[in-house]
Amino acid sequence: MSQHSFLSVAVLVSLVSGCAITATDEHVGEARDDLGFSVQDASIMLAFVNYPATDFAVLDVPVGLDRRAANAIITHRNGVDGQCPSDDDAPIESLEELDSLAYVGTSALQKIATYAAMHPAPQPELVEGVELAGWQSEAVIWGVNQASLQELDDVVALDVRAAGNLFANAPFESVTAMGPMGYVGNSALKKLRSYATIWAAKMLGNSAAGNYDGVYFDTDAADVALTIANTATAYQMKLGGGMWITSGHTVVEARPYASLAEVAATKGVGKSTMRALQEFATSDQWPWSGVCAASVAPGNEPAVTQYDAGLDAYEPYSYAAHDLRAWSVPTCASIDDPDMLDALQAKVITLAGWDYIVAQWPENLEYDAVHVSTKEFQSMLDNSLDRAKNWRDIKVADGVPNAAAEYDALAAHKATIDALVSANPDSNFAFTIHLEALECSHDATVFVDFASGIAIGIRQPTSC
Repeated sequence: MSQHSFLSVAVLVSLVSGCAITATDEHVGEARDDLGFSVQDASIMLAFVNYPATDFAVLDVPVGLDRRAANAIITHRNGVDGQCPSDDDAPIESLEELDSLAYVGTSALQKIATYAAMHPAPQPELVEGVELAGWQSEAVIWGVNQASLQELDDVVALDVRAAGNLFANAPFESVTAMGPMGYVGNSALKKLRSYATIWAAKMLGNSAAGNYDGVYFDTDAADVALTIANTATAYQMKLGGGMWITSGHTVVEARPYASLAEVAATKGVGKSTMRALQEFATSDQWPWSGVCAASVAPGNEPAVTQYDAGLDAYEPYSYAAHDLRAWSVPTCASIDDPDMLDALQAKVITLAGWDYIVAQWPENLEYDAVHVSTKEFQSMLDNSLDRAKNWRDIKVADGVPNAAAEYDALAAHKATIDALVSANPDSNFAFTIHLEALECSHDATVFVDFASGIAIGIRQPTSC
């Protein structure tokens, strides 16, 4: 692969003095059929003009084009946002298309051919079925060689094993050399190629300062805001910059971004979203220190443990009793963060053992988790004590010793649980689970209070 770097083209600008040549035979938009260049020449010329490091300054001075021709080429190639590389780039596909641009004619084409032959753009690579343009290859090589393990794993989103192998074996001289690394296959290479636009922009040192949807970002704020847009969760954007949670999800779903202009151009992103990004980027909250992992662990709520054990012991047939369990959950979480709630649901279901039915009846399972108010949880909890009360009446009638006292102890434990449920109405929620498989069904409700860091699950009796 050519060792020609992004910076080498730019450096040539400072080594060549003089003014740009003013061509007299250039035309305005006149397409020509026979341009007299070989297929190989045309390929080298097109690769050069589409190469991100070929900017106005390079075309103007080292190449020596008319400034108007240089401007026409860069404006066409860079697209509306004026940046290259970015999603709205319009690569020049043929010499006829290049020749048709304003002020580009015979003289300009010859100058481009001469310069490109001496300073060719990097060559493309085909690795594991993934084709990378020359500039993409160069950007990936640069990016992988300087990236941290965290960037490769969390930001580029590679498999942790692929990220580890690339990090441990860097530096690389080509993307082809990355292919044999363990777990660096088609999927990993596509992710690296997608991230090439971001690495390319960093290589070029493009200043991202400017107004985006009417919100001004200086260079530092723009760089931080782009990192936030590419890595922060929607909930972090809400807490850090006051962004609407729906806007945060819009930003997250359109990742990755090569520039802040791409963020601003995303459908559903407007001035308020960009303002929130700017405020987050200029606050002291990034890098984000309030990372909130969706961790769920067995909890220590004596009332829940004692109430569950009491129900099992109190009813003559323990399989028919309600089952309860308590867990600890992160106090940093919120009911406004759907990703966190989904993660908690999955972990709570697994910890509770409610997923065992899936293994027994995988083809006859219906699963539905619906966020509801805590009334559903309270109703199922009340029902558990009502069943115990019915057994109390039967036991008292049959003269069972201590039946009334044992029931009173159960009621006291339930009252403690009731107090936990009603303690923080603004920070709690519940979700219901219904599992249906053949002749067996499960119904359960999980109460979650992030302010107190507790979750309580109750499972209705089943005959399974």
